[in-house]
Amino acid sequence: MTLDYQIQHAAEKALDEQLHYLQTKRRVNAKAAAVVVMNPNTGEILAMVSRPTFNPNLFNGGISSEDWKQLSDNPFNPMANRAISGEYPPGSTFKIITGTAALEY
Repeated sequence: MTLDYQIQHAAEKALDEQLHYLQTKRRVNAKAAAVVVMNPNTGEILAMVSRPTFNPNLFNGGISSEDWKQLSDNPFNPMANRAISGEYPPGSTFKIITGTAALEY
């Protein structure tokens, strides 16, 4: 495991604060987000956060119908880990590849 508790805690706090800011100040319905912090030299994952989240203890001993309905009907899908299963368009690193290919051509 390469997770760093302090970085993980800071990432969770920063993401929660940013979502709260967007919801209250910007009046944006921001309920879902993800953060991944990597060591660029080794590729180690130092922190990984996905929001919204849910309490996994709900499944301990069997989940109630009411709790399952609340989780499965949530439009923001809290059981999806956006950090590992989200599909996002390529970021600025793709621009470098395109630029290099254009220069090479």
